[in-house]
Amino acid sequence: MAAATAVATGKATPAGAADQQGKLEFRTLRIHDKAFNAGQAGSHRYADNSISTARYSILTFFPVNLWEFFRIVANVYFLVISLLQLTTNLSPTNEYSTIMPLVIVFCITLAKNGAEDYKRHVADAEINARTVTRVKSINAQLWSSIERSGIESDAGQNRQAHSASKPPTKSQQLSDQRHAASRVLRSVSEQPAWRDLRVGDIVLVKEGDELPADVLILGTSEEGGKCFTETANLDGETNLKRK
Repeated sequence: MAAATAVATGKATPAGAADQQGKLEFRTLRIHDKAFNAGQAGSHRYADNSISTARYSILTFFPVNLWEFFRIVANVYFLVISLLQLTTNLSPTNEYSTIMPLVIVFCITLAKNGAEDYKRHVADAEINARTVTRVKSINAQLWSSIERSGIESDAGQNRQAHSASKPPTKSQQLSDQRHAASRVLRSVSEQPAWRDLRVGDIVLVKEGDELPADVLILGTSEEGGKCFTETANLDGETNLKRK
């Protein structure tokens, strides 16, 4: 199974974007330097990695729906008629003949919008709670262990499958080392939720996994470091794109 190592770049404006004065704004990112990246996040207003497609919160549900309901001119008209019926004797009909249907329609609208938005909240919570493999620490000792395991461990085990008269090729040795690197990275990894991923984190993505954020591919376990991604969720295209 293929695996890719990537660094999260978050949902912020890409580095080098122009500011309001038309000047280029360059941003510096340090891999696994949480203190430095936190400072950069504060100064450049990086967004967190949680998503929200819901339209309302508990506090805004009723007032926003009330505003949207009476943005319709017909509803304002019926409201004025209802107030006249309730406060004056100008109408020959029952004083509640207009206000009651208006209230019923408003309640039905509230129920429909509430049910739809609840489903959005549930879907958002499910996506934000998905887990990703994040490397906890990267240092020279770790890279040294990756190289040693690539030569001594996985490479040695895979060579047993080869014929004694047919030594492994360079591409096979390289594949062995990359799979070993993935194994070592998993040994020093954790499984945070997608919403807890931050800019600068190194993540390990397996074949078929969805990317938890905007990422920069650092390497893959495939020969030549190839990586193919599908962007059907973004643009509807199902053909694989090489990265």
